[in-house]
Amino acid sequence: APAAPAAPAARPTPPQVENLPALELRRVRAELGFSQAVMACRLRIPVAKLSLYEKGAPVPPEILKLALEQVVS
Repeated sequence: APAAPAAPAARPTPPQVENLPALELRRVRAELGFSQAVMACRLRIPVAKLSLYEKGAPVPPEILKLALEQVVS
């Protein structure tokens, strides 16, 4: 019986790239010296939501914009 064709080689998966908006949120919060509770209050979102964003959940652009505005105000 003929040999079965070889399976194609699996392509290596690219390295995980951290969620840059999450890193930016953490950086801004650290720069301001805010706790998560204070930052969440300033962004008008629950603390649990901010925590999720900082752990890598997608950050809505309007939240990131509000966070960056905290730095310049």
